Amino acid sequence: MEELQETSKRETCPTCGSTHMINNHFLEHQKHDRVLVECAQCGHLVAKYILRNYIDPGFHYEQFLKLAKIHQDFSSGRKTLENFQALQEKARIQFTQVKKLIEENADKDNSTIQDLFSKLHVLEDSYQAFGE
Repeated sequence: MEELQETSKRETCPTCGSTHMINNHFLEHQKHDRVLVECAQCGHLVAKYILRNYIDPGFHYEQFLKLAKIHQDFSSGRKTLENFQALQEKARIQFTQVKKLIEENADKDNSTIQDLFSKLHVLEDSYQAFGE
């Protein structure tokens, strides 16, 4: 049996089957963003996950610079601009890839996201950071 290397899946409510979700962000000082996914149809809590990296393709470079200064994550202006542009482009490419995979696999796989985590050996650190 061939090992699954990649796939894509839309979040689906286990209660009503809807794919319409609301991301509720729980933000605390110096902690990672915790997202609680709510079904927009029935209000069921569908998932919780921790974001360690948030990319907004509409994010302005000036905002990126302010964050970089806070975290002291930049060296030269040119290199910082290149890194910013690379992150933005990577997000756009991944979005296109995800949409294509969802379309290709729409009717082929009824696995839940949790099942796919297991099949793909997706790394989860929630066990060691249980309090987050």
